[in-house]
Amino acid sequence: MKKLIYKTISLVCFIPSLGFSAGADGNTYQAMSSSECKLSNISIYDKYYLPAQMPAGKFKGECLNVEKMRNLVLLSNINSPKIQIANFFHNNKYWVVTFPELKNVTRAILQVEYFPPEWLAAHTQIRFDLEEGSSIKLMAQDGSGDTLELRNFVFSFEAVRRIGFPKYDLIKGAMSHFGMAARAFSLQTAYEKIVEIQKHKNDQIILDYNQDQRVSLFKKLLISANANKNHTEMYDTIENNCTTKLYEAIESVSPMPTRLVKAGPKGNKINVRRTHLLSFLPSTAVTHIKIRELFQALAPSLETEFSSIGDIYQK
Repeated sequence: MKKLIYKTISLVCFIPSLGFSAGADGNTYQAMSSSECKLSNISIYDKYYLPAQMPAGKFKGECLNVEKMRNLVLLSNINSPKIQIANFFHNNKYWVVTFPELKNVTRAILQVEYFPPEWLAAHTQIRFDLEEGSSIKLMAQDGSGDTLELRNFVFSFEAVRRIGFPKYDLIKGAMSHFGMAARAFSLQTAYEKIVEIQKHKNDQIILDYNQDQRVSLFKKLLISANANKNHTEMYDTIENNCTTKLYEAIESVSPMPTRLVKAGPKGNKINVRRTHLLSFLPSTAVTHIKIRELFQALAPSLETEFSSIGDIYQK
């Protein structure tokens, strides 16, 4: 009860927790999978579908709606020259993806999708772009033999509803109502949801990273995402959300910078880490990235960058 009261106060009054939870500090549980939760429309050729259940809380054991919210699965060694993952979502189905040499990743972009109330609520995810002439290779998981090549992809940590639970809710998100999914999908999928369906305002923050940092961020996100391949994490609006998961990966690549401050009676200067008290709020992402000194520029919004989904294939 005390924990629930604390989270409610934090959400309403913007008093953040001092650290971000993941795995070891209380949001990861034993995997649960029951045939009762199995969807009826899964291809017999799809080897990477796993029925998922709430791993903890008062709704433990209830089926999660993972029809379009599967967690990615890492199929290769993270240091393989050709990294492979399964459960990549594009064009309403799942694919096995082979990534090219990572030296071809030219941009890492933090995407922010705002939804009402926009001053408070948003979703964040990381987009990667490949240089012209390079692409990820897709092979359909449904046995159709379909193949495809794309130049952009997105990683996203998201709340997963229980079957029958209608929609995401900020307050319920702090009360153990949602599981967690670490997803990989195409830029076309992001465009369809943000621009065409939701018509949401969005920002695209280009991270001021060199090539080694972009590759490191890519690998950190993959490792973090794959750790949840059996849907063992619980989503939490304050402690374990779309933004805290991304910032954990960013922090491991480029720690929060320090600043010199005067301390003690003699005014000696010491290095103190910069802080951002509202960093757990996705809507503050632009400010947070600037505090981290990682802000390179704002790219045009998705609807400005691309006139349609088809336009993404051409660029």
